[in-house]
Amino acid sequence: MVIEFQVDATRFLQAFRNTLMRHAPCSPQAFALNLGPCGNQPVFLDRISVSGSSTLVRTEVNAIHVVQPVSLFLTPVAALEASDAQPGAPCWNPTLELEFALAIQIEGGTPNLCVSFLRVRSSPAVSSSQALIISGFVAQWFPELCTPFDLSPLAGALGALPTAAAADVSADAALTRLTIRLELGPVASNSASQWAAFLAGSIKPNPNAGAWSIFIDGGLLVQSAVARITAGLAGPIDDDTFDLESGPSGIFLNHIPTINALFSGPGVSLAFSGEAVDACVCLWDEIDLDVDITALIAFSVPAPNSLTMSLSIDWDLSDFELVCCAFTAGIFWGFIGTNLLQEEKINWGEFLGGLVGLPVVFSAAITQSHDQVGKFIDLGDDWEQIGKSKKHYRRTTHVNFPNAGLGTMTLTHVVGIEGGLALSGALGPIDVLENAELSAMTDEWSWKVDDPCASNPILQAGFNINFNPVGGFTSTKAPLVVCRAEILPASDPLGQFQPHLEVSNFSLRLSIPLAQLLTEYIAAPYPVQLILVTNGGVRIFTIPPIPILTQAQIQTTMQQVELMAPAICKDWTLVEAFWKGMHFHPAWMIDPPPDREITGLWQIVVSGLNAGQRVQLLSPAGTVLATAGPGPMGEGGARLSALVSPAAGAIGIQTEGPEGQSLPLARRQPLRLHAEGDGEVPDRHQLVRRANRQIIIRQTQLFAAARIRVEKHFGTAAVGTLGGRAMLAIVSATRLLVWDIGHCDAPRIVRIEHVGGLRGVLFDRHGLVAWGRSGLLRLAQIHARLEPFGDQAPVEGLAHAGGRLVAVAEDALSLRSGGKAILESLQPIQALAADRAEIATIELDTLVLRRSDRLIEPASVTLPEPVSVTAAFGRSGAFAVTTQRAGTYVIQRGKDGTATISEHYPLRPPWFAASLRSGRTLVRFDRSAGEITLYRKGASVTIVR
Repeated sequence: MVIEFQVDATRFLQAFRNTLMRHAPCSPQAFALNLGPCGNQPVFLDRISVSGSSTLVRTEVNAIHVVQPVSLFLTPVAALEASDAQPGAPCWNPTLELEFALAIQIEGGTPNLCVSFLRVRSSPAVSSSQALIISGFVAQWFPELCTPFDLSPLAGALGALPTAAAADVSADAALTRLTIRLELGPVASNSASQWAAFLAGSIKPNPNAGAWSIFIDGGLLVQSAVARITAGLAGPIDDDTFDLESGPSGIFLNHIPTINALFSGPGVSLAFSGEAVDACVCLWDEIDLDVDITALIAFSVPAPNSLTMSLSIDWDLSDFELVCCAFTAGIFWGFIGTNLLQEEKINWGEFLGGLVGLPVVFSAAITQSHDQVGKFIDLGDDWEQIGKSKKHYRRTTHVNFPNAGLGTMTLTHVVGIEGGLALSGALGPIDVLENAELSAMTDEWSWKVDDPCASNPILQAGFNINFNPVGGFTSTKAPLVVCRAEILPASDPLGQFQPHLEVSNFSLRLSIPLAQLLTEYIAAPYPVQLILVTNGGVRIFTIPPIPILTQAQIQTTMQQVELMAPAICKDWTLVEAFWKGMHFHPAWMIDPPPDREITGLWQIVVSGLNAGQRVQLLSPAGTVLATAGPGPMGEGGARLSALVSPAAGAIGIQTEGPEGQSLPLARRQPLRLHAEGDGEVPDRHQLVRRANRQIIIRQTQLFAAARIRVEKHFGTAAVGTLGGRAMLAIVSATRLLVWDIGHCDAPRIVRIEHVGGLRGVLFDRHGLVAWGRSGLLRLAQIHARLEPFGDQAPVEGLAHAGGRLVAVAEDALSLRSGGKAILESLQPIQALAADRAEIATIELDTLVLRRSDRLIEPASVTLPEPVSVTAAFGRSGAFAVTTQRAGTYVIQRGKDGTATISEHYPLRPPWFAASLRSGRTLVRFDRSAGEITLYRKGASVTIVR
């Protein structure tokens, strides 16, 4: 039994080129290999340019390869130094033909289409020896790339698929359609000849000329239909109301004759026989009815991405047994009719008619027998009954195929062909990427006050280098990746510059406060060189010496800042009003780029609050987003955080409870948000707090880099590393999915594992760990097997804290580590979370915090409402807990060991409760919409008041 997936070769090759451009090499070091005219001088790989003329080729052994022309730019270090911020003249710019092999690898039951580099073809531009040397580099630049071929969208129609026994890739004779073929289940006797024909170019027809098509073997459809009918008969067989004597068995039909408008198209014909136990009364005893049942299942696509199965069931009862039942009913109608009347199978008119000998007696007996047989097959709630005959049903599955870089797949047709049916449809558009190419601009040195609104402004020298892809930021540009940005040490003998270099996504900035200029540098300023290496080009910038200010220039500059501060700072000058209970609306201080939308991340800490005081965070519309007080025992400041687009307007903060009110959050235990004493704090403490009053506001730009669509209401997610690459993993009820997010602009799915009963996933120092009904499973490398470990007991929750895995076991409701119970809970554990040092459990309506090294010393907080979700986030010892009706609370432990609620988000969970961080990438989840958004961090600024 086979499945074949076909796609237009032109679309595949465009997706292949896009992948190469997104993974274009960024080589941080120069090398000297005597290549072409470059000789032995040190050179940089400036960039690789992928051309648009890739082709498929079939080798002598019928393997399918891709030949991709690329242009190589090798630029001498000396040329880069001489060009000063401009592209250096390459010493060699050959056009190479790279050859890649296509193969299918099966991992965790999922086939993966893998592309691996083979060699550089020799050509007039490249000798065989040069091709061999360059091949060694290209093999490092382009490691094997695998894309899973996800079969799960077919599960609605086919159920669980057998394991693939063999898989390979081929193309038609004209090399216009690329085809993946899977052989499922037992290998057929003629398998070898079929594979030989396939590899030689004999592929299944594409009757509707779709941009993509999937052939499904009729045997698979029959097997799935038999399994469904068998499952539907399980109840009556177990209840001894039906004896199965033969079948179910079936055949595939290219086209089922039209029964009515609902039942036409390719499908399956099924048959089985048995006895309906005690189905009717014959003379003085209940007898079994012999029955032959046939079923037709037809497939159709009534709307895009809707695959409908229409089921028609019919049966034939034994004529002799029916006559006996009818004869008995005629003689004993008073007794039998009364039963039918009580069971509401006939009405009073039919009952009275039977008493006077009307033919209704016989038809009622036959109807009763047919109804009895009609109860035998329980199809489940997802089948819709059509009409009242209990013979016609319909089930529609929404098919959501993954993009896989080929464009959105839309199902539009299903048609029967020899041996099976063919699904086909259209492909949505994909980007036609352009190669990444660096463009850079430099400013002049300038002396500025970075924060003119600060109480003690700091004068500093600044130099900016802004860079971006040639042509600006558009969806058609391959992402620009930086792999090296630093001051060349030989050009900075005093080490004046490197500590002050700030690298963000698209800019380099040197910011050197006046007070941190070295005396030796002031006495003898010198220029410095900065190197920037990207996948779109290499530049060496010569930065001129810092212009040294005289004392008179310094004084004049600071006076100008003082004069301009009221106009610049605007609302920032109203910070004193905040301490008097008025609104304070800090302005967004970072200028957004002209061609990109951003999201603003606000992180606020307010210190010096009076006992019982809280701080409210307001949306631009004035809605209270969050309320916070100091940490346990008054430690630290009140922390608030929100994601708000700067375009939406300014957020606001205000104090609440100036008379020392406490948060009324506990029902059974007092929750303290301030030091002991409540309102009875000595005046000297108030003076200390007033002297320590401070507002710290950090603003960070976030750029939406990519979005991933998955099934709605997916399970837990985690970020971590596998093989040194940043990875994102999520689980659903039946699958584990893993993406490589090393390039957050172009996340690439690298693993799909079909495993039932999964409940969660996390990363530890050994790799990825998934857990669920089957216990613990580990993935150490992306291409390794998903291996079980531990005692394989069912796991309800798992966390990583203190260097060990801690699990909530299903049977004992205990915390376990290494397969051993480490702590028994007296109450059921509803949820588990952890950070590096703390373990949090929800036990009834109480959150319990335990340090990973001192589990027997818990701190607890009673929650105001029943809990629905718990999640750990970035700050040590702090946890977000979402309740059903009262919003989200943040709980943290103080130095004295007590735990308190320090933050409350009443409307919706805060951003950090549905976010994960990986380096400079923020991953946000919307489970209800089935969407994951990857944000790249941009510039940030911290303002202290």
